[in-house]
Amino acid sequence: EVLLDALTEIADTDPLLRFVIDPVTHEIILSFLGKVQLEVVCSLLNEKYC
Repeated sequence: EVLLDALTEIADTDPLLRFVIDPVTHEIILSFLGKVQLEVVCSLLNEKYC
């Protein structure tokens, strides 16, 4: 739940980041433009939530 809240907050400020939850496996599936955006999202998660 904390991860979902964090991703929602980041996605609210980054319209190119999208995510869905697989209803069967409950995995969080991220959609983004490339490696740089992935690195930015990971960095934000580490800075704000770890």
